[in-house]
Amino acid sequence: MLSRGYPTLGAYLSLLPATFLAGHLIIEQTLWTWDTGPQMVGWVLAHLWAPLLIPTLLASLTWVVVTLVVRPIMKKTIRRSNALIAAIILGCIGVGWIPYGFWVELFARKIAAGPHATEVFVHMAGLGHIPSARALLDAGVPINESNKSGYRAIEVAEAAKQAQMRSYLASRGGTDKRW
Repeated sequence: MLSRGYPTLGAYLSLLPATFLAGHLIIEQTLWTWDTGPQMVGWVLAHLWAPLLIPTLLASLTWVVVTLVVRPIMKKTIRRSNALIAAIILGCIGVGWIPYGFWVELFARKIAAGPHATEVFVHMAGLGHIPSARALLDAGVPINESNKSGYRAIEVAEAAKQAQMRSYLASRGGTDKRW
């Protein structure tokens, strides 16, 4: 069923949009967050790149389905290199389902040491992502510090109707009264 050989041109062309998507999302949720604070993840992709990215991603997924599903049904061999590229494409597209909070949690120490720690912390409180808030607090972000707009994490959690986050922040010493 699998054969040797170099990847086809379709494999390379299908790999480009998927790796662009994954790379952009990872950079946006890590480097850009460290440099400029919380991100509206995917905004640039949805507003600037969508007309180009959506059709090319659909073409990539079509190539993956033909390679991994249709060819075996038709009893045709699949090049190992094409199967590997199809797996990479699926992994790249899967990056889009990794929540922003995962990246914040993963790099909490780096964020806490940076100039946008409170902004990111308050943002995560508004999203209700408790693991990232816990990681930021454990890394030293002050719980009752206000963001640039003057709001504390517990106030944003309350306004965003994130009851579990609000309870969690209160249990860690968060207050919603300004002193």
